[in-house]
Amino acid sequence: MDDIGTAFGTRLRLLLELADERQVDLAKFLNVAEATVSRYANGRIPDDIGTLTKIADHFRVELDYLIGRTPNTDEEKEVDILGAEWRATARLAKKLGIGPSALAPAIRFLADLQQSKRRED
Repeated sequence: MDDIGTAFGTRLRLLLELADERQVDLAKFLNVAEATVSRYANGRIPDDIGTLTKIADHFRVELDYLIGRTPNTDEEKEVDILGAEWRATARLAKKLGIGPSALAPAIRFLADLQQSKRRED
């Protein structure tokens, strides 16, 4: 597997996790077999640019990010910072039709507030 395939598979798996989606959900969206999405998640890049574009649009990321041409997104960095809260953030962002990073500052603020409250108690 080449570097682009490795990056694509890794980032696709991360995006699925952040969006709290399963491979079967993406397969239905793309109108392909679940096994096809499994191959994508393992680093096989789709044969046509239309499918790549559809995946990028679905997760609200740039094509360059999806194939590893740009550095990690804020979403990836926030996973480490926010931990378990990130999944809930991603689900809420998806319902609102925005990228998860748009809600991250609010979640971070609330987590900091909660931590300072614990110190006071």
